[in-house]
Amino acid sequence: MGQLFAIEIIYRGVFQKTLAKNICRGIVLAAHNEGKPGISFGRYSDSPERNGIPAKAFAIVATDDQTLEEGMAQYEPKQTDVTVALDDSLCKGLESWGWYGVHTVNEHLKPGATLIVASLEKPETLLKAIQATDRPYKLGVVRGVTSFSGMWVYKDDHTDVRILGAIAKALPSLMNLTSVEKYINGTLKN
Repeated sequence: MGQLFAIEIIYRGVFQKTLAKNICRGIVLAAHNEGKPGISFGRYSDSPERNGIPAKAFAIVATDDQTLEEGMAQYEPKQTDVTVALDDSLCKGLESWGWYGVHTVNEHLKPGATLIVASLEKPETLLKAIQATDRPYKLGVVRGVTSFSGMWVYKDDHTDVRILGAIAKALPSLMNLTSVEKYINGTLKN
């Protein structure tokens, strides 16, 4: 059996939907540049998705087709290699499904995995908001204001490519920076 990679993008419904979708799509296509199969999909907290309600998008990538199929058999990944919070206010926790209660932003991280937060705050400030866990993890901050790209009108402020670069740096066995650059030059410049 091969290796399975799971990436979770936590975003604000409607306002960051296109951004999250573009990041997940970029992960899968950059991994395809290395011959790895993958799929991206969303899970909405609310139907219909409402303004600002936390939602999640996922990218599942594997080193072979059989491992990918096994990973796709789950509704959503139980453990992630990288979790990305596109809004630093999500560090306080989120209630993405009304009946589940508040969950921590680092809940699904594998031990030693990485939490990436788009924020202007310093890591020390973010750590005060994130609930402590006994599982070790790394925290990466992609500096920038929270991107509210919208659902139909996409404000291209390059948050997507900065997040893709941060994921490649945090998890080079998933995709390397050369594959991300190839995806950007081949897909986004057109």
